[in-house]
This record gives sequence, structure tokens and C-alpha cells, in this order.
Amino acid sequence: MHNSESHPIYGNTGFASPAVEIYLPISPTMILGFWCPSRRRFIQEGVGSGRRVLKLQETTLGGTDTLGLAIERAHTQHDVQTRLARLVPLLEALEREGTIQCSPDNVNFFNASQVRWAERFVISPKPDFAVAKEMVTKYPGTSERGPRMVFD
Repeated sequence: MHNSESHPIYGNTGFASPAVEIYLPISPTMILGFWCPSRRRFIQEGVGSGRRVLKLQETTLGGTDTLGLAIERAHTQHDVQTRLARLVPLLEALEREGTIQCSPDNVNFFNASQVRWAERFVISPKPDFAVAKEMVTKYPGTSERGPRMVFD
């Protein structure tokens, strides 16, 4: 379970929390993800905004740019294109209910999340739990789950 939005009063990792993401590993190469509909809207807005920025840059190109403005424009265009390259395939997969290719960083994140949130078991197709052991050693509180609320 993951949520990139902060909700300090109520927490942000419940099933009804806005923007919550829930992941279930179903094989060594596949994970099933459930996303709050707000994640899709957020991605749609990001793609739309990025496309508007690129269109605006196309229509306002002029020969009167200073060197500094030209450099700034090039950096902005590169940043927006990089973000769109990541977001557009994600949005397309969401709209057609397709699959999303994960990067090695995504896989490490999902594995770490499984260890972090595990109550009793960590799933692995082979008896190699080096990543889980390393996490528990590096972050001792990881293995201490238990009650989430304590009433005095």
C-alpha cells in the first residue's frame, strides 16, 4: 500500500484514502495494482498541462529571445518532454486497462514496500530473502509492526 499524498490528521494508507495505491505481487514478473481514481485524474491533468506548455512554446517561438531565455526555454521543453515520456504510456495503459512496464527502481520500491508493510509474511518465488533481511537490519523498526493505535 502506498500513497504519495499527505493526510497528516487521518493518515493516508487506508482503503478509502484519496490517492491510495494498493499492490499485490501475483508472480515473479507481475504485480496487480489498484489505484484510487484520483491518481488517473492527476495523471490526465499532468499530461494535459505538459502538452499545453509545449504548444505554448511552439506558438511563442520568436527570434527576439535572449540567450538566457533561449536556454530557459530549452530546459523547460526538455523537462516537460521527459515527464510526458513517463506519463503518457501510464495514462494510455490506465485508459485501456493495460499493463505498465516497471523500471528496476519500481521493482525495488515494490519489494521494499512489501517488507515494510508485511505483518507476518514476505512472498518470494525462491528462498532468497536478502533484500528483506538487509532492510530489517538497516531499519530495525521495519520488523516491529503490531497495533497501529494505542489507547492509554
